Amino acid sequence: FYGADLQALFDTTLEACQAACLNNSACRAFTFNSRSNACFPKSTISDRQPYEGAISAQVLPTDPDTLSLAPARAADLGFLERGDLVAARNEAEALAVRHGGGQWTVDQLTQTAREQEAAGNLRSAVHWTGAALAQTDAAAGWLDYARLSERFAATLNGSEARNFRDRARLAAVNAYLRAGPAPLRAEALLTLARALEDDNRGSETIPALRLADALAPRPEITALLDEAIGKYGFRIVEHTVESDLASPRICAEFSEPLVRAGLDYTPFVGLPDPRLAVQAEDRRVCVEGVTHGSRYRITFRAGLPAASGEETVKDVSLDLYVRDRQPDLRFPGRAYVLPRSADAGIPIETVTIALAATHATDEHIARMETLLADAGTFLDDDVQLSETNMAFHREIAVASGNTVIAQLQEILSSLFQQEQRVILDIYGSRERDHMEHKGLLDAIRLRDSALGERRMREHLGGVRDVVLQWDPNRTPLS
Repeated sequence: FYGADLQALFDTTLEACQAACLNNSACRAFTFNSRSNACFPKSTISDRQPYEGAISAQVLPTDPDTLSLAPARAADLGFLERGDLVAARNEAEALAVRHGGGQWTVDQLTQTAREQEAAGNLRSAVHWTGAALAQTDAAAGWLDYARLSERFAATLNGSEARNFRDRARLAAVNAYLRAGPAPLRAEALLTLARALEDDNRGSETIPALRLADALAPRPEITALLDEAIGKYGFRIVEHTVESDLASPRICAEFSEPLVRAGLDYTPFVGLPDPRLAVQAEDRRVCVEGVTHGSRYRITFRAGLPAASGEETVKDVSLDLYVRDRQPDLRFPGRAYVLPRSADAGIPIETVTIALAATHATDEHIARMETLLADAGTFLDDDVQLSETNMAFHREIAVASGNTVIAQLQEILSSLFQQEQRVILDIYGSRERDHMEHKGLLDAIRLRDSALGERRMREHLGGVRDVVLQWDPNRTPLS
């Protein structure tokens, strides 16, 4: 556009040039020279001439009726995220720059868009529809732009698909803000609901569809609304029967938090027995007072409210059985349940030495050698000998590389210190016991698991025979 310059702005950008014109009520057009980054806002369009590197745009007036309706339309969309309306405005401002086509008429651009869509060229169809829309800013044009962007996004992947899904959603918002008749507003809301679901914002489809149903009710909208409520509305998402509690209960978990205080949920729960109690907590409504081995039918009634103001739309009945508690054995303090038979430790110890013969390091073997050397000097000292022998067995467990076995051996050693001393008294031959320990160490040195298992079994077999001969009355634990 030549002439009629309001001012000249240099060292600027296309976006800044557009903003400068839109923020000046006297500006009716602008030309941006991309070669020199210069901007020329215009008071009117007096002459049109082609110029390489020039981008020109014309400001078209908006219907005053559309402008007057905008605040109320925006209030209708209060269920959207805070940034959606701002993003929709930014989308409208970016449309003409993204889809240039001012040299053609709206009819020409629209016809080209239809031809491209019929040919399956959706990218081109979106472009020419956007170019026509930049000149009309009509609600129907925004709906067409949303529809084509949605279709094209379905053929894409990654960030480009996301970009076109965003354009579809924002185009639907812009269509609603500009729509006049109720049926057109309802159509914009239907398009918006689809775009919101594609954007994983399913819960926001419900108020959009409710508003559409209120504006222009028809079976299609009602069916979509029922489907959306079933998928995304305030509803029961899970139920549990907490039967392993001493006082069992039945709980239903909802999709949204419940009213935190000041509301009794009892009227919203149909109970088979008036002695049952209703307790609400966070997202759950629980029925207390049920008994093990009994069956109950609990009905959660329509109208049960969430903290957000949403309500359940239909009765939901649950037929549930409260089974008996699972068998359980507990000690009130620190306690252990150990095998009763005298040879119960043999399987553990034989597995342990087999693993040690495979996994023992030189450091493990060195510690075992030191322990057995010490034991050889304690043959006349039952206390020291017993502790050293038990330490030797613990070191085998450590060398096995199995943490659980090592911990178990540590526990058993601490529990049976006195019994070990009694076994020494009864066993009699401390030298033989000491030589058997050396034989165990030799098997580990040789990395012979089978030999280690056999020698451990023979060693513990002798201990077992001693235990079976033990008379607690004659040799009591001190």
